[in-house]
Amino acid sequence: STSEIDINSINRLFNSKKTSKIKDIQTKPQSQLLQQSQQNQHEHKKHSANILIVDDEPDTLFTYECFLSDDGHNVEAFTDSLEALKHFAQLPNPSSHYKIALLDIRMPRLNGLQLFYKIRTLSPQIKIMFCSALEMAEELTSVLPDMSYDYIIRKPVERESLVNKINSALQ
Repeated sequence: STSEIDINSINRLFNSKKTSKIKDIQTKPQSQLLQQSQQNQHEHKKHSANILIVDDEPDTLFTYECFLSDDGHNVEAFTDSLEALKHFAQLPNPSSHYKIALLDIRMPRLNGLQLFYKIRTLSPQIKIMFCSALEMAEELTSVLPDMSYDYIIRKPVERESLVNKINSALQ
């Protein structure tokens, strides 16, 4: 019948010089794999920083937290700006704990600008970035000391853009 398989034909096919041979896969020695793994961990950790994120939109907060956590950062996220301030103020040494605070501008109770000033009072060295849907870059850079355009992120923000801006600010 036509469905019969001719084993000899198959064997000839595999033994034919026309068929490409599978080359032996060379594996790296165990010590080289370990060294490469440690190097990758070191590179990943060099970007690792404690980051505070405050945004009253839970979905936005969760998204930013995921983006930055996936990049190796330790993220504390708050939807309530007063809770975030309380947490920040209770740290034994807030100046050395967080490297960056990422703040939304429009929030109930305590807005991002008010939070900026309170955090700066407690920790003058912390880098503070704003992420807002509002077009306020000009106003913010003229009103806030040491605020640069690089520290203002316009919503909506793509993952790569957010991660790159945060990592640039950390350097």
